[in-house]
Amino acid sequence: MHSYLAEHAPGLKPLEPLINLDNCDITEEATLDLISRHRDLRGLCVVGGGGDGIISALAQLPKRPALCCILQESTALSRQALSQGWWMW
Repeated sequence: MHSYLAEHAPGLKPLEPLINLDNCDITEEATLDLISRHRDLRGLCVVGGGGDGIISALAQLPKRPALCCILQESTALSRQALSQGWWMW
């Protein structure tokens, strides 16, 4: 992914991957931390389980940032978020 972004989106700087152990609580905490430390964050990708943690984290924020979230699995929470107008792929 790093080489693809370097070639096709040289203005983006990917962060190092985080391990979430397919755990929603870890993913939620990591998401809130990343958003607080990287105000220019534009995307998150969960390659495995725990994606509902991103949704839970974003739901806590007073204003949802412009953030592309790529989740691997379809869950009841991700389908609900999509039905409410959240755009996640």
